[in-house]
Amino acid sequence: MATGGPAELTAAPAAASPNARRMPRPVRELVGTVVLLALFLIVSAVGLAMLKAAVDRREDRWILETAVETGLTACRDGRMDDAEAHLLLVARTRPRLTPALADETAAYLPILPRFRAHLRDSGIEPAALRPRPLIEAKAAALSPAPESDYAAALLALRDGDLATAEDRLRRDWTRRPDSADTAYLLGVIAERRNDRETAKAWYARAFIRREDHRDAAAAYLALAASEIDAPQS
Repeated sequence: MATGGPAELTAAPAAASPNARRMPRPVRELVGTVVLLALFLIVSAVGLAMLKAAVDRREDRWILETAVETGLTACRDGRMDDAEAHLLLVARTRPRLTPALADETAAYLPILPRFRAHLRDSGIEPAALRPRPLIEAKAAALSPAPESDYAAALLALRDGDLATAEDRLRRDWTRRPDSADTAYLLGVIAERRNDRETAKAWYARAFIRREDHRDAAAAYLALAASEIDAPQS
C-alpha cells in the first residue's frame, strides 16, 4: 500500500492533462461564431461580386445599344461630327466596349476617320479601306435614262455648269432619295464651291445608301483628313 500511493499520485496529473488542454466552452463558441461570420462574409462578397458583374453587363449592353443607335442615326442624318463625338466619348469612358463598338459600326467606319484613328490607337485594326482618288462624274461611265434629270446633270457637270447640274440633281433627289450617285454628285458640286461641310454631308449620305461607293467614302475621308491636318489658328 505504501509503495502504490506515490505511483497513483504521479499518474493522476497525466490522466487529467487532456482535459486541461481543451479550450473553455465560451472560447470554443466564440471561435465557432467567428468562423461562421467569416464564411458569411466570404459568401456575401462573392454574391455581391456576381451581382455587380451582372449589373455591369446589363449596363454595358444598354450603353452599347444606345451608343450605336445614336451614332448611326447621326450618320444617316449626315451629322458625322456628332456621330464621332458620341462614339469617341463612349469608347474613352468605357474602353471595354470599344471592340463591340467597332463591330457594330463596321459598315460606317470609312466615313468616321477620327473614330477609326482611335480604334487603331487602341490596338483594334478595322478592315482596311483602300480609297481611290476622288474622280469626277463621267457621263460615259454611267447609264441613266436618256431624258432624266440625272442624265442632264451629268452633261451639265461635264460642261462645268454647276448651277444647272445642282438644279437637276436636286430634282432627281426629290424623286430618288435613295440614289447614292445623286448624293455623291451633289457632294462634288458642293466641294467645287468650297462648301466643305455640305460636301461631307452629301458624301456621307451617298456612302450610307451604298456601302461599296468607294468614291464617296474616299472623298469624305479626303475632306476630313485635310481638316485634321490643317494648322490650328
